[in-house]
Order: sequence, then structure tokens, then C-alpha cells
Amino acid sequence: MKITSREVPMSMFKTRRAADSVASRTPVDDTDPDMIEGVSLDAFAAFTARIGQSGVTLEQHEAIAVELGFPVGRYDLIRNAWLSRVYASPAVGKRFGTCLDEARASL
Repeated sequence: MKITSREVPMSMFKTRRAADSVASRTPVDDTDPDMIEGVSLDAFAAFTARIGQSGVTLEQHEAIAVELGFPVGRYDLIRNAWLSRVYASPAVGKRFGTCLDEARASL
């Protein structure tokens, strides 16, 4: 069976981005093991918890990210970079799970 692009489910790493924005083309600076572009794992977990709430629209993601200290226009790239770290390292994944539970409990 041949799979067309319409049939392939969207990966969690693919997000809607502003068309041709400079921010979306600039690589993520992830050289610091505890931060990605100034965003900590705690802030990423808080962002994940907040956007996972019922009724939060895609259009609200940027405002939530900026409120939590993400650079303007970079939340999707930073989120993807953190997700890559979470899935690549069991230790980071465990820390993320703990941070996410704490963030959800504080909502």
C-alpha cells in the first residue's frame, strides 16, 4: 500500500510556523545542557502544561511562551529542541515528567 503525504500523521515535532520568518530559519542555540535559548526545562514544562489545558488555541501558544520567558517567535523551535533532549535522555525525560506534574498541579 502506498502512503501519500495526506495519510501520514503529523509528528509532534512538526508545528505551524510563521511563513518565512527569520526566527523559524535560525538554528536553536542548545549548547547549554540546562537551558535552550534561555528557556529552562521548568519553563518548558510549564509551557507544555499550559498549552495542554482545554480551550487553549494554537494562536495563544506564542503569548503563553513569551509570558514564560521564551524569545519572541521561537517557541516552536525551542519546544522541539527540548522534546529532542527529553526523548534522547532518560534522565532528562524523568526530570521533565516531574516538572510537568508540578506545573500541572499548580494550574
